[in-house]
Amino acid sequence: MIKRENVKVVTAKTNEELTLTQCSFQPNFISSKDIKTPVEKGDLIYRTLPSGIVEKYLVKTVDTFTNVLPHCEIKLEKID
Repeated sequence: MIKRENVKVVTAKTNEELTLTQCSFQPNFISSKDIKTPVEKGDLIYRTLPSGIVEKYLVKTVDTFTNVLPHCEIKLEKID
C-alpha cells in the first residue's frame, strides 16, 4: 500500500499557507488525491520528514485529472 502524507503549500501569488492532503512522493514528483486544494506553478511545498527535517520544493508543473480516479500530478524541483 502506498504511504500518503500531508504537505504544506505556500502560494506564490498571496503567500497563503494551505495543506495538500493524501500525497504520495517520488523523486521530483507528487501524486495527490486532493484536487480541491489549489496548487500552481511557482508555489512552494514543504515536506516534514519523520526526522523533523523540512524539505522545500518549487512547483514546476501541475496536471489535474477529474476522471474516475481524480488526482493531481505535481512536478517539483528540490530547493536546498
